[in-house]
Amino acid sequence: MKNKYSKYLFTSFLIISLFLTVSPAAAETNWDQKEIYSPDNSSVISIDISGDYILFLTSSELSMDQSSNRVHLYDTQSGSLKTAGIPSPGMTMTGSDISGDYAVWVETQTSGFGELEAKSKPNTLYLMNIRENIITALNLPENADWPKISGDTILWSETPSDSFETNFSIYNIKTEENTRILNISPEDPADIDYDNENIGYSNSDGVHIYNIYSGKDTLIFKSEYGNESGSNVMDFDLSGDYLIYFKHLGIFEGDDKGIYTEPYLYTISSGETRLINPITGNFTDTLTKDEKKASIISPFTDGENVGWGYLKSETESDIILLDPLTEDASVIKVADSLSKACIDGEKIIWTKSVFPSFKETLYFAEENQTAGNNSSESSPGFSVIIGILGISLSVILMKKIKE
Repeated sequence: MKNKYSKYLFTSFLIISLFLTVSPAAAETNWDQKEIYSPDNSSVISIDISGDYILFLTSSELSMDQSSNRVHLYDTQSGSLKTAGIPSPGMTMTGSDISGDYAVWVETQTSGFGELEAKSKPNTLYLMNIRENIITALNLPENADWPKISGDTILWSETPSDSFETNFSIYNIKTEENTRILNISPEDPADIDYDNENIGYSNSDGVHIYNIYSGKDTLIFKSEYGNESGSNVMDFDLSGDYLIYFKHLGIFEGDDKGIYTEPYLYTISSGETRLINPITGNFTDTLTKDEKKASIISPFTDGENVGWGYLKSETESDIILLDPLTEDASVIKVADSLSKACIDGEKIIWTKSVFPSFKETLYFAEENQTAGNNSSESSPGFSVIIGILGISLSVILMKKIKE
């Protein structure tokens, strides 16, 4: 009887263990990709996305003075494409940015000469209300430049003709009032990020975050300069609680001589900086030499996820994604050579070129987790079935033991 009971007990334990070890697998994340802009003799030179809208700037390959620059708006829901900004004679369009239902850009003088230069006029910042399809020329100084928009406010720069100092102000769309911002000294006024209350910028000191409410300027990474090695930050992106940046390290002497790149994530609320593996997207404490030499470009974040482009070859690229809260990393495969990328929620856009051409084509991808046939995740009733089978097995085993 003891041997018989032991046999059934062992069998029961084995079967129940098998049931318990069967757990739902993670859903396979896939992305629906499509090309949305690839005209002849034109190239995409800047991109941005907010919600359902993609704002991008194009330039003709035949134009040398940027007079052919155009601002375009694409609606991901309807698939409609419109040209929102066309420059006046002697002028060009640049500095496009988008947030929510608003888009901004600046019309500025071209690099042309003669007749075109004579027709040029002062800079004009344009604001577009996308929902209402209304474009307004803002009443700002004639040398206002490089607008950045966040919610209902626009950060813009101004370099007076009689000065080398660049001033920054914030324009409130609702009240039409300007507020001067102090203590910002970016190396390039065009290369700054503005989100809610924070401004991210870089200069010879390193990469900074400036809070417009407190007036506090925080040096996130300090550049280093030396005869044997040096490091700085040239690529970064800021949104929400995250600043992602690439540390560029140059070693000029010894066995480790070379140029390396390391991606880091800085969390504003905690002040924590973490190193990320450039190939896998996972947090790590160290990187190998080969990992540091990985060709990565275009760091981006929407305040929820961070990512960048990883160039594996001239014909193959990856978009690396990381959710800092869950620490889950994923990859989007991209054909050809990726150039720029950015994200907003479940939507990603990027540009790519086909070697040896330098023409940039715009692509859009949306996360798709509704493909039930492709998902290995179990249905909600899985645990219920396991429970019923477990109870039935127990009843059978009890009867057998009593025999």
